Amino acid sequence: MRKVIIFLMLTMMSCQKDVEAQNLDAKLKITVGDKEFTATLYDNETAQTFISLLPMTINISEMGGYEKYYYLPQNLPGKAENVGTTYEGDLMIWSSNCLVLFCTTRSTSYNYMKLGRIDNTNGLREALGSGNVEIKFEVQNSTTGINNVKENQDELIFPNPVSDYLHVSGEFEQLSLISLNGTIISQSKEKSIYTGNLASGIYLLRIDFGKNRILTKKIIK
Repeated sequence: MRKVIIFLMLTMMSCQKDVEAQNLDAKLKITVGDKEFTATLYDNETAQTFISLLPMTINISEMGGYEKYYYLPQNLPGKAENVGTTYEGDLMIWSSNCLVLFCTTRSTSYNYMKLGRIDNTNGLREALGSGNVEIKFEVQNSTTGINNVKENQDELIFPNPVSDYLHVSGEFEQLSLISLNGTIISQSKEKSIYTGNLASGIYLLRIDFGKNRILTKKIIK
């Protein structure tokens, strides 16, 4: 019996480490009416791209009393998986561009890209209520370099809007220019990246600083 208890304790500690390893050092502030919640994002490209869209105020729709959903204006990159069970406070992406906030815990057969989860769900269902509701998402803090490597981002990346060459100052490992559907258009390890052959529109520039420090910036062509 003692061996079983020790095994279970070690397993729980291992699982906790795995969960902690998935988290970004970035917090979301989520405002619903006069209530505020914080959420921790997972360390994946879906969350990194989502942060680049913030701040964002949306009118999120009701689905069956167990989730709220909103279709984002662009697809997010990432790998969807069958999560088996969704928990109250989970934030996920369905079908690449549908942001889902779960209000209850229930089993599911759908595939989702994991985004993050609300840290403390006390009062969440009451705040969300029934029907559609307005929610504001914004970055509370970020020390991993995502969306907050420099306060003066416009000096780091220029010019924006861009017509031909986009320049990036500072030290980094790689630049990636990405379309809104998540396709990598080009990559460079130099201080600039060419955009002259691109159609007018909105793109994402991902700057990899190494050691899981990534900045994603919206670029206008």
